[in-house]
Amino acid sequence: SKNAIIDEDKKIDVDVLEDPKESDEFLASENRSEKKGDSASLAADGEKYEIPWLKYLLFLGIPPPLTHRQWMVFALLSLAGFFSVYDDVLRAVCIEDIQKSLRINDKDLPFAITIIRCGAIPSFLLTLMADMIGRRPLLLVTISMYTLCTAFTAISFDIYWFTISQFFGKLFLMA
Repeated sequence: SKNAIIDEDKKIDVDVLEDPKESDEFLASENRSEKKGDSASLAADGEKYEIPWLKYLLFLGIPPPLTHRQWMVFALLSLAGFFSVYDDVLRAVCIEDIQKSLRINDKDLPFAITIIRCGAIPSFLLTLMADMIGRRPLLLVTISMYTLCTAFTAISFDIYWFTISQFFGKLFLMA
């Protein structure tokens, strides 16, 4: 008798299967049951959570099934990304008002903006620390420090405080 080995533990008698389509259906059902087993092992993290209105955004594609915790992390990272872009755009739009309120000379402004944007360069060193202290603690520290740096930006009284707080804000936000 001929045997086809699907897994090390499972064998099917090929002579019993009369139609080749039946063997394909059997293999498909085996694959589905294996996937169910995988999702059951992932369900130990938590039940899969589906956002109902997301299915109407067809241009985004079908999102993978994520747990509630994964959706919360995704939302937190999306919010951080939003504020990264918002911070840069707001600085570009309000640069004249910032310049007037902090009494910044025209010759000092490009230097300050260059230093602020260079805050993204050392952020990769902070990112490497995720392997040592963990991703979650690093994420919480970077978001907290970004918030603190943004608060210092709001109360800055000259170009130096503004530049330093924005530099470190950019560093923590990009990490």
